[in-house]
This record gives sequence, C-alpha cells and structure tokens, in this order.
Amino acid sequence: MRRRLFLPLALTAWLAGSLSSVAQDLAPDSLTNLLVSLTIANGAAPFSDHGRYWLFASVVSTNYLALGGAGAPLSHGAYAYTKTGANAGTLDLADSESGTGSSMRVLFASPTNGVFGLTNGSGFQNGTFSAAPYFDATGPGLSLFLPGAATNGSFEAYLSGARGIRYSIETSTNLTDWSPLVSLTLADLSANFSDPTSAGTRQQFYRAKAVADDFAPDSLAGKTLNLTINEGAGPLPTNGIFQWMADTNGNGYAILGGPGMTNSSGTYSYTRTGPDSGVITYSDSLAGNVNEPLVFTSLTSGYFYLTDATPTAFQTGTFTLADGPVEFLGNVKFVPDTARSGSLYFAADSSPATLSVTNAAGWVWTLNFPADALLSPRAITLTPFAGVDSSAAKLPVSAGVQLEPDGLQFSDGVTLTVTPPAPLGPHASLMMAGNDGSDLYFVQSTNRTGSYSTVLMHFTSAEASDPSDQQ
Repeated sequence: MRRRLFLPLALTAWLAGSLSSVAQDLAPDSLTNLLVSLTIANGAAPFSDHGRYWLFASVVSTNYLALGGAGAPLSHGAYAYTKTGANAGTLDLADSESGTGSSMRVLFASPTNGVFGLTNGSGFQNGTFSAAPYFDATGPGLSLFLPGAATNGSFEAYLSGARGIRYSIETSTNLTDWSPLVSLTLADLSANFSDPTSAGTRQQFYRAKAVADDFAPDSLAGKTLNLTINEGAGPLPTNGIFQWMADTNGNGYAILGGPGMTNSSGTYSYTRTGPDSGVITYSDSLAGNVNEPLVFTSLTSGYFYLTDATPTAFQTGTFTLADGPVEFLGNVKFVPDTARSGSLYFAADSSPATLSVTNAAGWVWTLNFPADALLSPRAITLTPFAGVDSSAAKLPVSAGVQLEPDGLQFSDGVTLTVTPPAPLGPHASLMMAGNDGSDLYFVQSTNRTGSYSTVLMHFTSAEASDPSDQQ
C-alpha cells in the first residue's frame, strides 16, 4: 500500500514560508551515504523534544540508523526516499525496533541544509536539518585482478575496493547469465578468492558489486576509542577529548581524561547490534552506569551518544577506533600556506612519483609514491603550514604539512620525508593528526642525519615536533 503524508495546514504554510527562494535543483536523487542532522524547533511527538538527532543512511542499502534522544520511535530500520521536486522530497521511516512508521517532508534551501516537517499520525514536529556524506567513497575504485590459474586448476583472483564494504562476486560464461560465487568483506584494501567451477571452461567472466556495509567490530578487546565530545553535559565530567581503553583480556577498561576530566576505570560489556552499530554499557568508578550507543561510519571512526539515569543528561560527538593503546597528544591549529602548495596527478600506470613542497622557513616535505601506491589515478596535493598553534597539545609543533585528499588510502606504503633547514634536537619526532589538526599522535619514524621519514597508508596531516627549540 502506498503511504501518503497529510500535513496540517499550519505546518504546510510554515514549510512553504521557510523557503522563499526560487526553486532550484537542490534536492538529491538519493540519500545514500548521507548523515542527516535534525534539530527540532516546534511541536511534540513523534520524537522527544530535546536535543538533536542524527539519521545515517546506509552507504549501500536503504537501511538507516538513528542516534540521539529520540527514544522508542526511532532506532534503526528501512527508509524510502522520493524526490518530489527540484528542492523537495519525502522520507518514510519504518523502524524495526519500535514497529512505528514516521514520515518526513524535507525542503532544501541549499544542497546541504533546509527545513523539515515530521509526523507519525500522533503529532508533528518541524525544524531544520543539514545533510552531508559521512563515508569517504573517493578511495581506490572497485577492481578485479585475474593473475592466473591456481595449482589445483581453479582460477584465483583478487578484489580491490573500499574497506568495510561487503561485495558479491558473480561469475558467468556468456555475460548474460550470472551466478553468485562468493561474498567478501574487505577488512583491508584487497582480498583474494578462487573459483573451483572454472576448471575446464573455455571462458569465464567475473563481476563484483557492493551489497552492504559492515563496519562494526565483533569485539572491543584490546582496542582504544579516542572520543571527542562536541555537545551536551554529563554523564562524564568533560567537555573535550578523552580515551577509552579496553583490556586485552577480560571486561575491564580505563579512561584517560581530557580537559576537566579525571582518569577513571571500571567494567564494560559491548554488543554489536548491527553491521554498523554497537553499544557499550559500563560501570564507571566516577560516572556510575553509562550507556554508549555507537554508529560506525567506517571501520575506524563513527559517532557516539552517552547517557545515564539522568533524563536530560547526554553527551555526543565523534570517535576513532584503534588497535591497542594510542598516546593522544592533543590538538593543533594551523594556517595552510596555499601559495606554496604543490600538486601532482598520480597516473597509476606502474610508474613511481615524487612530490615536494617547501614552507617559508625552508622545511622541505617530500612524498615518494611507489609504482603500485594507488589502483586508480588521483590528484595529490601537499600544502605546508604558514603557521601552527600547538598550545592545546602536549608537545610543541614546529612545522607541518596538509596531505590531500583527506583519508585517501594506499595499496602500498607511501614515504613522507621532512628535511628541516637545520638539524633538530635529540628528542625531535614526527606526528600525525586529523586533517583539521585534531587527535595528534606519534608515528614510527626513521631519523637520519638531517631528515625524518615515515610510511603512510592513508592521508591526514603531518607535524614535526622539536621540544629542544622551546627550551
């Protein structure tokens, strides 16, 4: 049965009046891979009336996840989106947990924001929203490599694609009739498979298609969550950054505090609730009982929502996930020197490449790409820092460089080398951070006379620290 949305006259007028510009083609054709942030302005039900809510539309399918204080009407399920005009669309949500259906009319004031009206038959709400992609789909493209027959006569091949995406491999002898062969989830940039049915066939064709995303881990044992609280107050006594570190064995954890927060510890349990979601419940020595739903937007990052028994207490923000303890060193702010940036087009034609830039003080940053660094051509940009503020970091940062596109992943290690204008002190080191200067951490580096280098498997930003120049 086709669902129809009936809006009260006052709500219809509010929506129409909220968008006075001439209609443009602003509404997307699909919500795939969009994070929609909703802010309630008026009304009551179907959502709770405090806080903000986030809808994560799946990277591949038409499923969604919700994060925030919306409560029972919204958790996870399937959605149907229809573009109804140049700047308008309707979104129907069928929640799997509550069994409740909700309908939303959205009007885009720009490609990334607008206004909405929401109803589920028992009430309505309106407000504003923003929408943006959350999964980096600009990494290595989907590729199949067929090197030759294996020793047992079956054909062996390799699939390259996006980490955390599940692919279905299909085979055919005539390019018309296709049969499923195997399903692969890429934990790294590539995986191999074999086809025992190919023995004795004159010709065999293969294709791969993305069928689902699969980001959430089965266990957090031995892992570290680096969390950045963006809004809210309580249950944790911090408004900044902290680390949550799970024991390798057992159910213990420790919290290393950020600004305004004391270190604590306790016991936890973690449950994977879906391919891209999980929840941590823990009993903290300082904060008491805490509930922390997680939405994974990649294998190593996502969003969290902290609550306790206090009805209005919540904290929300973003996290990164790492194996083992990560020494978190704070944040830096920097100004890119775009006039001194450099770019190259890596052709992915089995040829190595080199890119260098020099900042105003004479620091030389060099990237050396092996021939197989990327599986598809990409434009690469290096931008040195014109200035850097490391007052919020535990170590002084002397210089840095921004590497773009942010998050680009490599199939073979790329070497980053920095050559300062004068030798650094004995405690100098290389560090990496997010492309916005957040989450500074040490990296393994090779220090030679006059230069320092490290091997990269993905792009963020890089900084060099020389504590001796502050003494």
